[in-house]
Amino acid sequence: MGLSTLARALSVPYPIVLVLGRNRFAAQAGSIEDDGYEDQTLAYQQTLQHLLGAQREALLRRAAATTTRRIG
Repeated sequence: MGLSTLARALSVPYPIVLVLGRNRFAAQAGSIEDDGYEDQTLAYQQTLQHLLGAQREALLRRAAATTTRRIG
């Protein structure tokens, strides 16, 4: 999956994905000082996972309620 596809899937503006990715990879390569890019990336990933998990749970509850109303 390319960065632009990932950005669209996550509803994150593509330029933000580019800057975050570029800074993170440059820090990993030692080209720039790591000003917390790894920590920021981990925090972002954890927040996004939490958000997507909550979204999934809400959708499943909604689907279950809709199915129950149709059956009952």
